[in-house]
Amino acid sequence: MKDSLEPVSVKILGREYKLRCPPSEKPTLIAAAQRLDRQMREVREQGQVIGTDRVLLMAALNITHELVLLQEKHQALQQRFCHRLEELNHLVDEILSREESG
Repeated sequence: MKDSLEPVSVKILGREYKLRCPPSEKPTLIAAAQRLDRQMREVREQGQVIGTDRVLLMAALNITHELVLLQEKHQALQQRFCHRLEELNHLVDEILSREESG
């Protein structure tokens, strides 16, 4: 059965937003809202961007940039892991074939 939606209240730049999500996603949603709030405050404190819309856009771009970098790093690690696993499989096959023929 699907989780029922539960009300969640988050604050971003001092403004309260009431949302609904499955109970299992509540901690992640709260953490995401807190992350967005921190990023927006950082952008606003730098003073180079004026207006909530632009602060939000810059914060979203910063967070998305971090996400893209993490995805690229994850993909590189995954490829490295797969390559190493192939090497280990080859080594195991080699050892087993030696024992079978020896």
